[in-house]
Amino acid sequence: MLIDQIQADLKQAMLTKNELKVSTLRMFLSELKNAQIATGADLDDKYAITVVQKEVKRRREGAEGFRSGGREELAVKEESEADIL
Repeated sequence: MLIDQIQADLKQAMLTKNELKVSTLRMFLSELKNAQIATGADLDDKYAITVVQKEVKRRREGAEGFRSGGREELAVKEESEADIL
């Protein structure tokens, strides 16, 4: 299952001390758990992919907003998170 793979990736990122990947994957798992609570059912891979797409879109739009505001470092961070997802 996709969620199991994400948890394994999170564990590996923690072992390699990749802080950006750890925070991004934790945020994603949190979003999945929130979605699970909202729907009241176990989530399948199809729904997890939908959540990933939503989060990537949110990051891309955030990067554009930061760029237009002159905050290049935050735009780069948002794009890095989108790449991880």
